[in-house]
Amino acid sequence: MKKNLIAIGVMCVLVAALGLGFYLMLEEDAPPPEIDGPAPVTYLFEYTRPPLSVRLEVPGWEYTLLRQEYDPGRNIVTDSTIPELEGLPIDTARVNAVIGAARSLTYLELVADNIADLSPFGLELWRARVRLDFEEYGQRGILIGDVAPGNIGVYIRLEGDTAVYLSPIHGLDNFLLSALDYLDMNVTPLISWPLEFDSMALAGQVREGAGEILLVAGDDGQHRLAQPFEHELCPLSSPVVLHSPFGIMAMGVALTHPTTEDLETLGLYPAWSTLTVEGGGHGGFTLHASAPDEGGMVFLYREGVPVVYTAHGHEMLWLEVQFHQLMDPFAVSPLLEELSRVEINWHSAYGPTFFDIEREDNELAVYYGGRLVDMQRFENFFINLISAQLEYLESQPEELGEPSISYSFIHRDGGESVVSFYPSEVPLRHYIRVDGGMVFLTPSAYIQGSEHFGLAQDVMGLISW
Repeated sequence: MKKNLIAIGVMCVLVAALGLGFYLMLEEDAPPPEIDGPAPVTYLFEYTRPPLSVRLEVPGWEYTLLRQEYDPGRNIVTDSTIPELEGLPIDTARVNAVIGAARSLTYLELVADNIADLSPFGLELWRARVRLDFEEYGQRGILIGDVAPGNIGVYIRLEGDTAVYLSPIHGLDNFLLSALDYLDMNVTPLISWPLEFDSMALAGQVREGAGEILLVAGDDGQHRLAQPFEHELCPLSSPVVLHSPFGIMAMGVALTHPTTEDLETLGLYPAWSTLTVEGGGHGGFTLHASAPDEGGMVFLYREGVPVVYTAHGHEMLWLEVQFHQLMDPFAVSPLLEELSRVEINWHSAYGPTFFDIEREDNELAVYYGGRLVDMQRFENFFINLISAQLEYLESQPEELGEPSISYSFIHRDGGESVVSFYPSEVPLRHYIRVDGGMVFLTPSAYIQGSEHFGLAQDVMGLISW
């Protein structure tokens, strides 16, 4: 019995071994599994050089992409033009690329040959005709028809041939464009860093109430507000606005060679907003923009370029900005070490209060009436003194009367800045004026006091300790 069991076990092992060997033999003979991949492509023309020209006929347009310069070493087009767009800004890099790619057009498959009825393929009334002029082989023509079901390709036919081919869509897209699609969409030069320009002027109908803006560069290269009055720019908000006119990319072209009547119709003459940049390494330019529509789009026209573009208005922060949004919100911000005297004038029976600032052993010292003032306390007072904030007034007051209080900063170079405060009809606000310029509002608590000391209390606390 025991021997029978052993024999049966040996037989089972042999059968299993034979089965495994047979399976492995079948696996070796089986073909490898098919792997899906891109369909094979074949070149339409066996040419190695880009054509001399590409003539395109699409609905409403007939134009030529003309090769001008060619680098045989790298086999690339280096310069080109579109004669029909003479005088307009052309995206030369794009034209170069399209001419260069025309030497290596491909097809996926031959659909059929000797076809009598081409209408099912959109080739009876083709969408576009392309004529390639090769220097070695002359002209070759391509008719572009409909897109095949499933967007797997587009039907094409070579002129003089009865065959229909299926070609990749992406290889023919640029042949279906209007000539205007080859215009350069870069409206203004790219930004430089640091920002370099001599002046920037902002005007137009959008600023008729708040005033035109002129920004100028100082000797230190920093820009400041020069109009409607002299003032420092806000270090937080102004840089992004000053950079926004550069590197503007249009979304499209509305029309070319506009007339004055065209500009009037589109809201560009007179313009809703204008910007003029002068000087700098990139040269100057002037932009005219229409009011944004409901979607935020504007018409944009650059003087000297005969094109009206469409662009996103929300990307152009200069479009609607007003001067008070650019200016430093503080009245004046001198450095203490640049001053020789601070004078507080009470405009009452009391005389002015003087604080003289001197340098002693490279340290600042402040005196009141010949008495040395505690420097830490004066610095705290000075910080409060230059913290008066300016709030924009829609209209200037007709009369100001006598100021309630004013103070002056006398600079070591002889210059002087005067800040004056006047009573106003606005609750909890005083009028404030710097150097006789525009009138703004400022919180009355700044000079009268509230939970913090007012200006008068600050001065009295400083000189009576």
